[in-house]
Amino acid sequence: MKQLRYNLPMPKQSHIYNLNLLTIPRKEKWSGAQIHKMIEDVEKQYQVASGLNILPEVKTQYRELLTDLIKTYGH
Repeated sequence: MKQLRYNLPMPKQSHIYNLNLLTIPRKEKWSGAQIHKMIEDVEKQYQVASGLNILPEVKTQYRELLTDLIKTYGH
């Protein structure tokens, strides 16, 4: 059975992706509302990923990103 794309493990460089998501709002001077919307979107993605039968590493990736966003920008 062919493994679907969304079931593939995240690349080793995913921490770079997370770092970009943490720094872009400051660099582009996003408003608080824009940052809040991004955090909400990541939370929704985490909830969906948690409910799917996917690799634990993917779920962990979303959880860590959400945690870092909250630590960086508040909640």
